[in-house]
Amino acid sequence: MNEPTELAAMRPIISLYIDADNCNKVSDVPLILQELELHGQVRQRKAFANWQHVSKRAWRLVAQRFSVELVHYFATSSAGKNGADISLAVDLCMNVLMARSEQPDIVAIASSDSDFTSLVLPLVRSGIKVFGFGKSSTPKSFISSCDRFFFLDYKFDKPISTQQEGLAASSLQAIERAISLARDNKGWSPLTEVGKHLRDRTSIYKECKVKSLTRLFNKYPSMYILRQTNDNGILVKLSD
Repeated sequence: MNEPTELAAMRPIISLYIDADNCNKVSDVPLILQELELHGQVRQRKAFANWQHVSKRAWRLVAQRFSVELVHYFATSSAGKNGADISLAVDLCMNVLMARSEQPDIVAIASSDSDFTSLVLPLVRSGIKVFGFGKSSTPKSFISSCDRFFFLDYKFDKPISTQQEGLAASSLQAIERAISLARDNKGWSPLTEVGKHLRDRTSIYKECKVKSLTRLFNKYPSMYILRQTNDNGILVKLSD
């Protein structure tokens, strides 16, 4: 066996599951795969939807180009609610949790639906890492249950121009995750709660050459909005 083949065999194995009814921007798929290739080999790629109601032509092109298996479910009601969720969950349980053959090292789930939280927990208990991909509006329960969570409407749709100003993509992800986990029902996140959820805060301060969260968010007014409360607390949210 030559050296490149040996190195490839040592890379983590990844299975990608896409809830295409919920995460229906087909343009996200190549970017998700690009991110996952940094972490291992993506050997299984499946997208679940009732393909009678989703734009099939665009997905077929992506499926052919990136070897994504399109899994169809038949709606059992007029609304067809949660059909892709159930099909994805059943497939994941049968082919990952109950698999007799080799399990993946990482399972990636592309969805913004909190229903997958209960599915993530047994995966983690089985020693499988879980990466989530979804919108910044994804419920906290799903975000926090994943080992890593990538925000599609931020990292992939918006240019990360702040990298040129000294803020790396990994720091942007960590900050947005902290804001999402601390968010209240009105869309604002108390600064004190953001700080509790922010990993490697000291290194981010050093990277941005600031000494507090307030100064950090004030440094990027196009990305973050700050508001002071009546009791002198500070709230933050992502700009539109």
